[in-house]
Amino acid sequence: MEENKILNKLKNLELKAVIFIMDYIQLELGEVKLSVYTLPNVLKNGIRTMPSNESYPYELKSLIGEKIKNVNHRIQDESIEIEFTNKTILSISLKESDKSCAEVMMINFDNGKDWAVW
Repeated sequence: MEENKILNKLKNLELKAVIFIMDYIQLELGEVKLSVYTLPNVLKNGIRTMPSNESYPYELKSLIGEKIKNVNHRIQDESIEIEFTNKTILSISLKESDKSCAEVMMINFDNGKDWAVW
């Protein structure tokens, strides 16, 4: 499946839960599970919250109930940006220097029948 088609499948999905698992997060979007191994920065109202900030978990949890408006693979910035309807953006770095493991993120669709890894 082509990358843009995969990312576009996230549009209009509502964030149902944010799960913190050891050193990564999982975003539950109904039947879709997005595991993010390189923790994203949160950009909300012009303020960037880094994973090391103590308010980081609260910023992520504040997105529960919001829908994904747009998803962009920003090649020049080496990132994937997930924009929610409240204009908050999760910026996931694809840079080798930011990776905490071999994968940056994994999307599971349809209870694992269809998936993609970055």
